[in-house]
Amino acid sequence: MSRTPDDLDLLLCEADPVGSGAPTVAEVAQLARLRSRVDDGLGAPVRRRRRWWPVLTVPVGVVAAAAVVAVLVSGTPPTREPAADPATVEVLAGNAARTPEVLGEIATAAAAASVPVPQADQYVYVRSLSASIDATPAYEGTGPAVFEGLQDREVWLSQEPDGGIGLIREDGVDTRLNLELGGGGDPARYEVLAQLPTDPQQLLDQVRATASDDLAAFLAIGSLLQESLAPPAVDAALYRAVALIPGVEVVPGAQDAAGRAGIGVALVRNGQRHEWIFDAGTHSYLGAREYLVADGPMGPAGTLTGLTAVLARGVADSAGTVPDAEDLVG
Repeated sequence: MSRTPDDLDLLLCEADPVGSGAPTVAEVAQLARLRSRVDDGLGAPVRRRRRWWPVLTVPVGVVAAAAVVAVLVSGTPPTREPAADPATVEVLAGNAARTPEVLGEIATAAAAASVPVPQADQYVYVRSLSASIDATPAYEGTGPAVFEGLQDREVWLSQEPDGGIGLIREDGVDTRLNLELGGGGDPARYEVLAQLPTDPQQLLDQVRATASDDLAAFLAIGSLLQESLAPPAVDAALYRAVALIPGVEVVPGAQDAAGRAGIGVALVRNGQRHEWIFDAGTHSYLGAREYLVADGPMGPAGTLTGLTAVLARGVADSAGTVPDAEDLVG
């Protein structure tokens, strides 16, 4: 059955009723499954509101629901002048034959990385850039998606076992998050991620247990790469697990939201490429992007539908406090 734009809006509102961009753990999985099932009637992913990536990044099938409630917003968002046309990228051919080799190198680098270990009374800090893209004209048939520019983003995720207060800061606007546990679940805390299996097949099987298909599994793992801090062995296992997903390909010439060039690891579904970007030399994760690989209602091939760049990660002693520069990792 084809879904209409109103159907998708309803599902998004159910997942994010106040427009906070902070779905629950279960809803992250729901949105991943929804994005993977959008049919040819729309030919595009669920439209983004405010930004592209969810606040909480959690392993599907690993933890249960955790309610993420925005309790305070302060500051005034800056006025943005939208671009006249959506940003476009060059659609290059992918190479699935190189996937095991490249992801193996990325996993090896991840396993050797030095990662700070947060304590229960601390916060995982992530600074990033994310694109604001308005797909409303495309869904309403009045024009293509509009790339509205980039916004600065910082998150502080509490590591308290009982939830705690987190914080999002986007372009100077603060949103406090009350991470209230529900249903026996837990946010994607370092301690929880450390319990994931490090055997790639076991890890993939665990993700697939609740993922509707391979794209949902790919998106679920990708969410962990964006805003979390995990033990090196777990990061390495995630990359090796992705290498086991059929259709994952290596794409040259990728570029993140900060303009950094790298190599892409991607999966194409429904005329769209979901791509993670890695530094070609250090193999560190840079960011992600999504774009059309075929002409469709959202626009011509190459139309950008999502873009991020992770600039720094670290451990902070309090929400709103930025770790010292020497304590940050890329």
